[in-house]
Amino acid sequence: MATALTKQSIQEAFSVPAADTKAIVADIKKTLCSKADKQRAGKSLSAITFDCADGVLRLTFPHDILKAWFLENKASALNAIVRQHPAITGVEYVTRTAGQLKPRPTPRQEAAHNNAPPRYSFDNFITNDKNDFPFTLCQAVAEQEKTDFNPLILYGKNGRGKTHLLKAILDKMGMAATHGFGGNINSLQTLLNRLKRDKFFSVVSTYRFLFLDDFHEIVDFPALQNELVPLFDTFVARQKQIVFSTSVPINDFTDILPQLKSRLLGGVIASLKKPDIDIKIRFVQRENKQRGLELNEEQIFYLVRLFDDFRSLEGCLLKIEAYKKLINSTFSQAQFKSIVSEIADRKQAPGPKNIIRATCEYYQVSEEDICSGKRQKAIAGARQVAIFLCRKHLGLSYPALGTLFGNKDHTTALYSYRKIEHRTKNDPALKKELGRIYAAAKN
Repeated sequence: MATALTKQSIQEAFSVPAADTKAIVADIKKTLCSKADKQRAGKSLSAITFDCADGVLRLTFPHDILKAWFLENKASALNAIVRQHPAITGVEYVTRTAGQLKPRPTPRQEAAHNNAPPRYSFDNFITNDKNDFPFTLCQAVAEQEKTDFNPLILYGKNGRGKTHLLKAILDKMGMAATHGFGGNINSLQTLLNRLKRDKFFSVVSTYRFLFLDDFHEIVDFPALQNELVPLFDTFVARQKQIVFSTSVPINDFTDILPQLKSRLLGGVIASLKKPDIDIKIRFVQRENKQRGLELNEEQIFYLVRLFDDFRSLEGCLLKIEAYKKLINSTFSQAQFKSIVSEIADRKQAPGPKNIIRATCEYYQVSEEDICSGKRQKAIAGARQVAIFLCRKHLGLSYPALGTLFGNKDHTTALYSYRKIEHRTKNDPALKKELGRIYAAAKN
């Protein structure tokens, strides 16, 4: 007689006894520690809690610094070890929350924490005459009772401080920011999925403000574009503030409703320029003092010459902080440059010509052909790959890509990008090819 399969019976059939799970977790941690030197293992790996539930190995870190160090230096080794244990179906990395295994703060510590300035505030945003206009404009938006600058569009390439200014406006608004929407396009799309179209407008239109980060990603959500047009009109008519940030110029937006694009162009667009050396020095000096890094003048100048944006500088400073706390509190100038150069090598993006050249060499086609109108399968395929890599890694707009590849229409570039993007989801071999080509372009 056949036995009916239930969800519980299936789980029981494939579950691993608790005793065996503990043994597996202990073996994974022991193997991982054996691959590190004793000093490093003692200082870092021993501070991580390893446990397993429902086949997922969970690593709990006491703070984000140790988590960042582990992900960069040990995650690949852990994945290789985990593959030897079929019972482990995934790995999860979490940071211990404030309430987990931490002593209750004293009244003095609590007061100090409450009085600490917020990380993303106008006071913490370093600027000079170069970016004084967008900075002052954001301050005015945060302080005004009426929406004189609506919508406000913050434009700038990644790492120039757009997200910081968005959060600074919310911080300055204080209690007035308790009923509104502040997030990115993905989070707004999630809200649309949850509420459905009939409730989405009625809920969001009651908000006091609408702040959206990474607005350029709206091109990937056509349904959300349709919902934003009436919302846009409602917010402006009721004098409720709209602030969007984007790393793509509004004029370069493709696959966007003309009605929405025209409304964006009718707003106040403020461009954040690349931070100059004065701004970068002041930023690193402040972080150096707050983090207790004890970098000397020569090291500070070395950093600001190497990196062009706040995000890259902050990532580098985080790695230096992790090294000092986990490995060695002091390091030589040679060690300092070694730590920094590893990040600089990864951050340095090749130019479009390098990508085209590497693609042509890989697929054995000429640069003249790839930028021509020829449609032979080998040439068209190589062209699509080059367009995809230029878009993904360099962020070039579709019109710019069309111009780069022989003055083609932007829709050709859009089609090429989406075709390769779709293929990579089901073709691991293609993903490896793309990685090899991009690595060759960087070298």
